[in-house]
Amino acid sequence: MREKKYFKKYHAPLMEIPNLLETQILSFKWLIEKGIGEIFKEFSPIKDYSEKKFELEFLGFQIDEPKFNEHHAKVNQLTYDAPLRVRVRLKNKIIGTEKEQEIFYNATIGIAGLSVGSSIATAIVLTGGGKHLRLADHDTLELSNMNRIVASVGDIGKQKTEIIARKLLAMNPYQDLKLFPEGLTEENMEDFIQGLDVMVDEVDNMAIKYRIREMCKKLCIPLISATDNGERAIIDVERYDRDPQPEFFHGRLGAISFKQLANLDRISTGRMITKLIGDENVSQRMHESLAQIGKTLTSWPQLGGTAMLNGAAVAYVVRRILNNQPVVDNRGIIALDTIL
Repeated sequence: MREKKYFKKYHAPLMEIPNLLETQILSFKWLIEKGIGEIFKEFSPIKDYSEKKFELEFLGFQIDEPKFNEHHAKVNQLTYDAPLRVRVRLKNKIIGTEKEQEIFYNATIGIAGLSVGSSIATAIVLTGGGKHLRLADHDTLELSNMNRIVASVGDIGKQKTEIIARKLLAMNPYQDLKLFPEGLTEENMEDFIQGLDVMVDEVDNMAIKYRIREMCKKLCIPLISATDNGERAIIDVERYDRDPQPEFFHGRLGAISFKQLANLDRISTGRMITKLIGDENVSQRMHESLAQIGKTLTSWPQLGGTAMLNGAAVAYVVRRILNNQPVVDNRGIIALDTIL
């Protein structure tokens, strides 16, 4: 950069130069944060001509990231724009139901961790939801995974993301999938979570779980996680899309930090997960198994049936959240050993 030249005696400006773009910037910020929402409120809900059959209500909106950056758009003479996605609810007044399936189908859902997460993805697609799915898992399929992941021995050694993606595309050829075979990392987390309607956390790494919650809180995205506990499914719902936002893990881990979670070894991770589940919710048989981690067991035991149970439960909660329907906002437990 060339040195600035002055052709006058005084180099310092006589008065502070105002930011001439400040008004436009503030106006645009207001439009994005509040203005669009106020416009929707002006004509929401929209009713049919008779006002007796249908009612369309706008529930919220978000602006996704532009498909191209400014430079690419300029060089290729493309419009620099970003998609505006609106969440709506269509109510059929005649039969008293809502057109929730379309909302469920067109949602963008992120699932990180594809052990129990594979059952969740399958259940969501089976029930007609989540056309747009983002799947993250860094691992490959091992023989020990096959007690809870529906796959063949011929899939051993392949990326879990690839295996699950092939299965989902066989179920719905129009599925829009974005895969993260490197798993969820601090580097790609914002790219993964930005623009989601719902985030599903099924990763084992406690530090990454913490970062996921930080990002969901920042972006106001609801989070669901499911935990296998013997023959019990534990569903945790953290509504970061609501005000006030909940504590991370609903405060069950106390005043924990990312640094503390990042330094956990495998045994300490198992103990932390037990604390998260709640000792009162851990069966005697599970306690005995946890004591064997690192000795006769390489990890906490999981059952395929419980993984499927978690999948069905999370798919249900996702659909309820997307349609702004009442759902537990903390924890739900499905205990087969109690119910049956």
